[in-house]
Amino acid sequence: MRNWKKIGTLSLATILSSGMLVTGVSAETSWKELHERKAPVKALQEEEAGPKIQIQGVDSTILKSDLVERVEELFPDGLGYSLKDSDFHMNRVLHPGDDTTRYELMFSKEIDGEHVYGDFGFVGEDLQLERFHHQPANVDGATFPPEVTKDEAEQIALDFLKDFSGDETYQLNEDFFSYVGNQTLLEPIRYSFDFIRTNKDVPVSGQNVHVTVLGNGQVVDYYHRSPKSKSFTYDDITNIQEEKEVLEKVKNNLSVGLQYQIDYNYRTGDREVNLVYSPSNGGQGVHAVSGDWQTPDGWKEKLPEEKGLQSIIDEPLEPKHKDISMKEVRAFAEEFLAVDSDDVTLMIESISEIENPNGQQVYSIHYMYQHQHGGMGTNLEIDKETGEIVQYHDMRRELPGLSGEKNEKDNISKDEALDRAVNYLKQLTPSHIDNYAMPRNGTFFEEERGVYHFTFPRVVNDIPVIGDQISVGVAADGSLQFLNVNAQDVKEWPSVEEVVSKEDALQSFKKALSVDLHYVQADSEKENHYSLVYQPVFNENEFSFLDASTGEWITMQDEANDVPTVSHPTAEKELNFLLYAGILDVKDVDAFDADAKISQGDALKVIAKSIRPFYDGHYPGMEEQRQSFENIDVNHPYYPFIEQAVSMGILDTESKNFDIDKKLTKEELAVWYIRGIGLEQAAELSGIYQLDVEDEDKVSEENIGYVALANALGLLTAEDNHFNPDQHITYAQLAVSIFKFAEASRETGAIPY
Repeated sequence: MRNWKKIGTLSLATILSSGMLVTGVSAETSWKELHERKAPVKALQEEEAGPKIQIQGVDSTILKSDLVERVEELFPDGLGYSLKDSDFHMNRVLHPGDDTTRYELMFSKEIDGEHVYGDFGFVGEDLQLERFHHQPANVDGATFPPEVTKDEAEQIALDFLKDFSGDETYQLNEDFFSYVGNQTLLEPIRYSFDFIRTNKDVPVSGQNVHVTVLGNGQVVDYYHRSPKSKSFTYDDITNIQEEKEVLEKVKNNLSVGLQYQIDYNYRTGDREVNLVYSPSNGGQGVHAVSGDWQTPDGWKEKLPEEKGLQSIIDEPLEPKHKDISMKEVRAFAEEFLAVDSDDVTLMIESISEIENPNGQQVYSIHYMYQHQHGGMGTNLEIDKETGEIVQYHDMRRELPGLSGEKNEKDNISKDEALDRAVNYLKQLTPSHIDNYAMPRNGTFFEEERGVYHFTFPRVVNDIPVIGDQISVGVAADGSLQFLNVNAQDVKEWPSVEEVVSKEDALQSFKKALSVDLHYVQADSEKENHYSLVYQPVFNENEFSFLDASTGEWITMQDEANDVPTVSHPTAEKELNFLLYAGILDVKDVDAFDADAKISQGDALKVIAKSIRPFYDGHYPGMEEQRQSFENIDVNHPYYPFIEQAVSMGILDTESKNFDIDKKLTKEELAVWYIRGIGLEQAAELSGIYQLDVEDEDKVSEENIGYVALANALGLLTAEDNHFNPDQHITYAQLAVSIFKFAEASRETGAIPY
């Protein structure tokens, strides 16, 4: 068999065409189904616009051809491929409480075996572009290393904004930041920018534009947050009070108090609890003209007195159930989510037992409301131990034909809504609420949807907790709109014994205080008017807190963007991108040695996260738990990565245990890579390969095919005609090779989704 051509002369395409590739089979989902299922939980920018009602067959002067023509006008160079009229689908869209006419144009097309889709949102009869989303098939140049830098992408986004808005008053929002989380190497790099409109060079709150640019320079997301009115009035900036006078006023009225702050690291999934001082008098700002205080309850000449903590209930309540069964959960869901309509059907699609990100064991109920124009779906979570609601959002008001118009009963007061919220908590989550207090910072009323928002903070050691709260939404008709119990699993709370004194903390706040001038919509009686407000800022950052134990400042925004970087002569860019993407975890950058030997466990963690996103140890489908090795159970920190490697075919399960601490060799990594890209059957034909290196005899006979393929495909190559199969892989070597592995995974289609 040695007279066969050497594998080194074969390309990956040749291997694929020879039929030696084994790939997984995935079920196809139509674009229309995908779009409709995703509609209620789209990207942040669409959530900000509120729920929508799709109405088809309604008389309108706007036709689909008008929308297509408008797209061609806005995008004269197209989107990189041709689209026919039949590729588009149109909806007329209404938002509850907003009579603005909106139109939605969606497209879907199969191009060279790749599915592309996108949608456009237009406002008004003049069809102003409100949003645009595009999922291109070709993302060449967008993955690492990207063709454009972040600075270049920013200029592309700004030019795009100017072309579409014709407005030169937008400025980059320097305070905007977004969490990257775990970005896989198969995904394009996305640069997100937020621009804020200005009036007389003063930022106008709520008039933002969000633009996303891929690493190849292609704009794929645009969202212009359109206010209900286009005609606004603004306070006269020539009549404002002096900044130094307002600053002194804020200082003289400043007070601080203790609170626990739970910080969640979206990159690592870690939670950190800090005991901090923060402002406690409820003042949100000072009217720059009148000098009145902006409070959650409107403008006040004097600041209201500080509210103490008030318990929701006097005595703990019993849970609704104990160890509720799945059958009982289904029965409850069918009754609780029922719809009184012949045109809408409730579908309970699945019920799974999972551990949610807060560490609670819950039943996750995925359900859909099917109607003649499609469907809307989301999840309801029920605590397994108590049978109480953990997470709920009522979509019934958003369904066609059920949203209705406000009637005379849709006018309960804020106090009545709060009473309703408390009653809902007693009915639906009674055993939790003895740990929570009544809302302290006023009530937010969402005008467009007519919903009161209440936040009930957790209390520990008589101190409120930020980041652990119960959120309740009550509509103006008294119905429950949402309920979310964000109960964090915290084992230890920082001691309150040794903290900086309140007086010293107050002085630190006064020293760090400054005020920023903004236009804000702060008068519910004048919804089309923007008031000039001086807003307090500490350390020139709106996310600053004072550590009560050390007296040092904590700046959340800096921490979120503080991605560690390392230096290395041959793998610096690769290592730093893995750190940025959340694929490689380094706790102590100064102590990190990129040339250190990597363990099998850490290597599999990098490989798994390079291909599939993981958040706090969770990933889609994790509820279907299994245990492939006796020493790696579901509570093991490496469990999700080991099981992902098994599902990818990287690991076999012939051994009872898996040694995560064993150092990884080059030969072992070659086997993993070839299995991971679906060429195991080809590699098993070891007799056809000639590994033309001087140390071929050091490679295990059964792994000759794996090593030959890895070398030929450039995944792991020989150096000085030596493959060095026994060489231990370093972090730097893995960082360089993992990008080649991800690219090969894309080419072979061996992507585990």
